[in-house]
Amino acid sequence: MATETDAEVQTRVLLKLKLIVGGESPETADLAVVNDVFDSRVEYMRDEGVCWWADDAVPLSCCDPLAEYLTLYCCSEFDISPAEYFQRSQVGERDLRRLSAKRSQGASVQVDYF
Repeated sequence: MATETDAEVQTRVLLKLKLIVGGESPETADLAVVNDVFDSRVEYMRDEGVCWWADDAVPLSCCDPLAEYLTLYCCSEFDISPAEYFQRSQVGERDLRRLSAKRSQGASVQVDYF
């Protein structure tokens, strides 16, 4: 399965927030801010059962929805109005939950017979 690193997804967030343009390298301070938000929100989503992948190996199908989801939580850190990102974040979360549900539909369940 194709994956992206956490740093690549964090760069996607900065692109979606229009803090960098394609091909531009993000500033270390900006990446650090997004990394903090990334860590806390992914941990929350793991507790919710939505994020199932290993650290630093985000499935390609989840990268864009995850980046969209994170934009809202990064807005205040960069003094950006959240109005544009609220709906996009909700769509990203919905897509992540849908992908998680598809994954669990094919999971095996061990049955105990009595």
